[in-house]
Amino acid sequence: MFWINLPLGGIAIAIAFWLVPLKGVSDDLKERFFKIDYLGSVLIVLGSVLVFVSRAYFCLYQRLSHTALLACTELVCTSLV
Repeated sequence: MFWINLPLGGIAIAIAFWLVPLKGVSDDLKERFFKIDYLGSVLIVLGSVLVFVSRAYFCLYQRLSHTALLACTELVCTSLV
């Protein structure tokens, strides 16, 4: 898998550098600090942690089938969106 992903990743990085326009940063540090959505970042991290913890719990203690586990994961991920 590594030998497939390595060239594809290199090509993707090269295309990104070629197509994405780079702009200089004109804001000072204080203005850039207040542009970050800290509440949204915390909620995304907490939601992701809950998904992984619930998957680990169901795998270890509930002995669910693989299909039921995927269905539960899809349900949780859809509700996060």
